[in-house]
Amino acid sequence: MGGGKGDEFVDDTSLCKIPPSKTSQQQRKTRRRKKELFRENILLLFTIFSVFAGFGIGFGLRHLHLTQREIDLIGFPGEIFMNILKAMILPLIAASLVSGLSQLEAKQSGWIGLFALIYYSVTMILAVVTGICLVLLIHPGDPSIKKEYGSKLDNTTADISALDKLTDVLRNMFPDNIVRATFQQIETEYVSKNVSNPKLGTFTVVTSSVHKYIDGMNSLGLIVFFIALGLVMGQLGDEAKPLADLFISLDKVIIALVSIVMW
Repeated sequence: MGGGKGDEFVDDTSLCKIPPSKTSQQQRKTRRRKKELFRENILLLFTIFSVFAGFGIGFGLRHLHLTQREIDLIGFPGEIFMNILKAMILPLIAASLVSGLSQLEAKQSGWIGLFALIYYSVTMILAVVTGICLVLLIHPGDPSIKKEYGSKLDNTTADISALDKLTDVLRNMFPDNIVRATFQQIETEYVSKNVSNPKLGTFTVVTSSVHKYIDGMNSLGLIVFFIALGLVMGQLGDEAKPLADLFISLDKVIIALVSIVMW
């Protein structure tokens, strides 16, 4: 534009900026969203790929007729990985339950803890009942085992009923030793004994129930204990805050460790 001495030349083209089209903006948003989804689900994608790769490699190695030692060496890394994950189950359960319930209000934590306890108890009872029904209906296992060891098996397992399994669930809910519950759980077993009568010269077979401990973590008892601990800590408030902070920090550390192990 022309003018006097005080006028300055202004380029009109600098004032006219062409806005990007809606199509290009949508394309950029779509690409950005795809990248975010890929970053969020990259672990899941690698897991799925590893599963299919494991199937393929496993079927391929079957034709090589590997020895048992070679098979054990191939499965050794997986065994170590599973051991690490199993070692984190107990601290993960304890930290997540206690930290979550201790941060809620008394009424909220009470209802949530009660619902969690009822939900886990009902699912455990349903699992036990379903297992017993399926065993009675389809009789899984090799029939030759029953023919060969029928008398021995009948003495110990034939008398176990659904009521025994349900009472075992209730016993495991309230363990007498919380430390033992981390690696053992209780189970009912029937044992037959021969009782002699010297006067009559006869023998009588008496079957009695025995409650023994078997290997395996008592998850139900631990969950009940840590739910109760979290509820009490939530009701105490500031008095239990140092202990609550400990479990909150432990929860974050365990989650970080699990993420590292999974990667």
